[in-house]
Amino acid sequence: MDLFLVFASVIYNAIIMNTKLTLTIEKEIIERAKNYAKEKNRSLSDIIENYLKMLTEKGAKR
Repeated sequence: MDLFLVFASVIYNAIIMNTKLTLTIEKEIIERAKNYAKEKNRSLSDIIENYLKMLTEKGAKR
């Protein structure tokens, strides 16, 4: 990874405050979602965060 991108990522993460969230989801769904995330080399948190961003973007179809 480019050194600039690493630096930019560190700065971004230092500025953007992450907050923990507790969800109650069926065990089977969690396991399937974890497997999906692993196959895509992504964290489940990242997938959920991006999905929520997509749902809440201004002008998004609802």
